[in-house]
Amino acid sequence: QHLQQVVEQVDELKQEIQKKDADLQVKEQEFDKLINDFQNLRWEKEETEKKLNTSVTELECLRSELSKQDSRIKELTVQLNETNEQRKESVEQEKEVVRERDSQLQTLQRELENVKMMNENLVLSLQFCEEEMKKVKEVCQREQEAASLAIRK
Repeated sequence: QHLQQVVEQVDELKQEIQKKDADLQVKEQEFDKLINDFQNLRWEKEETEKKLNTSVTELECLRSELSKQDSRIKELTVQLNETNEQRKESVEQEKEVVRERDSQLQTLQRELENVKMMNENLVLSLQFCEEEMKKVKEVCQREQEAASLAIRK
């Protein structure tokens, strides 16, 4: 009977060992899965870091290009401002020339009006002189006729 108990205990221990062995295999499978998951995560992390590094490099390139473009914009803005300033100066000069020419034109128009008035006065004086000459000629002609008549008599 004692042997029977020992055999039963041995059987129980065997079953316990088998159960623990099965538990251990499950735990090993879970551990293997965790290792596999960890390796996958490490790979994903490395891929993400590569993408991030690529993105950082692209961003630095874009920043450099943006800086170049910004410098070019500043350069063009300075040129535009200079050109606008030159145009303003040119327009002001042209306005001054136009004002001077307008003033000259007004002066010439006044002079022209004065000359026209002087011409009208001269025409009137000439007409007056012509009328006076006609009167003088008539008087002279009458006197000549009178003298001719007096000589004939």
